[in-house]
Amino acid sequence: MVAMPANQQNNQQSVQKAIWQMNRTYMKNTVKKKAVCPPASGVGLTQPYALGSMLTFSAPTANNAFLEGFHVIVDLKVDLAAGSSATYAATASRELALIQEIDVLYNDTQFKFYPYILPHLRALRGIYQPVWPDSVLAGVHNSTTDTYVTSGALPTSSNAQLVHLEFYVPLNMIHPQDSRGLLPIDGTSTQVQINVQCASALMGNDPINNTWYASGGTGNAVTLTSAYSPTVQLIAKYRDGSTFGGPVSLPLQTAGMGTVQFQYDIPLTNLTAGQIYRQKISKLQQHYYAILTVVDGQQANKYCTEANLTYLDFVTDSTGANPFWRYGIGTNMSIQEYFIGLRDMLKQDLAEGIIPLVFAPIDNESDPNNLNGTHVLNMDPSTGAGNFWSDVHYGLQFSSLASTLSGVTPRCIMHLVWVSNQGLIATS
Repeated sequence: MVAMPANQQNNQQSVQKAIWQMNRTYMKNTVKKKAVCPPASGVGLTQPYALGSMLTFSAPTANNAFLEGFHVIVDLKVDLAAGSSATYAATASRELALIQEIDVLYNDTQFKFYPYILPHLRALRGIYQPVWPDSVLAGVHNSTTDTYVTSGALPTSSNAQLVHLEFYVPLNMIHPQDSRGLLPIDGTSTQVQINVQCASALMGNDPINNTWYASGGTGNAVTLTSAYSPTVQLIAKYRDGSTFGGPVSLPLQTAGMGTVQFQYDIPLTNLTAGQIYRQKISKLQQHYYAILTVVDGQQANKYCTEANLTYLDFVTDSTGANPFWRYGIGTNMSIQEYFIGLRDMLKQDLAEGIIPLVFAPIDNESDPNNLNGTHVLNMDPSTGAGNFWSDVHYGLQFSSLASTLSGVTPRCIMHLVWVSNQGLIATS
């Protein structure tokens, strides 16, 4: 490959820097707006929630507009059968398991994730970050707003119970002033489509797929209340360049800037206890977040107890001989040393079974809330031969998988947030 002359490299860097600054100004100064995402059928403002159904929404269109994220609102009522002394409890994913998966399509799939991961991703965006629901940690709050966001603690008593929740999905997941991830919704090119997959079952033992599990008694059952019309609504948050500074709209340049993508990787299954299993990160990209969820199937209210993990590593190849780090059996260190490091950085703990391996925006930052970290896992071949990791694996070992609950498959799921340098390709 012929190297670009130094003067051309300098010119390219200058142009890139100018675009970055222009886009940052756009994110700092433009007005955030909201509008309902209509059903793809174009009828009504909501769609009926139904177990196992796929609900398709279209992003609204507006002149010069870009989609920054969207709110998902679920409203339903459930009947918890009294049975014979039947009791119920919340799984680890609680209400967020009511939605099994969300996909965001713009030509190709940009986002493909399980909503339960959102609170944990939020916790990895700084110190003391509130997770869903966005409860007020300190200061004034009012009950009206509390009730609007959520119906309160997940109901576990019998008879008809209202369940209402609202959660937000940001498309620019790296930094609130980083425009990468915003999608054009100007109505002149590719249309943004959002698919919402409803849960297949309300009750069960799986901490990801179910909301309630039977904690006691017999005759347990959770069903949608027939007399109540359950709904799902999406509200888009977007910008169209409008500012308080005057009538001239600010521009946003997406060409050549790359775009944020958020997807889960190939899961690791067929697990047994007492053996180290490794799985490769298959998506060769520049990863800003890599968040592992470990499900051991031993309990429904936790993904996996830390006591059931005897070994963890993050290595550069499948042999495990060249680690970034390793903890547990054979290292003379407890795996708790890894989790203590997270507590020291975040000033709070993550849910058991949630194991972040890459968290570049906050890693090695004196103030993680600035989200200016650069400790990115580079697996992108386009950055040049010898300059990227091509075979990164994570590894772990369970102490026991002997009492796996009915309906649960022990597995590991990796959610990845990366920046694709290919950027967005719109079609007219």
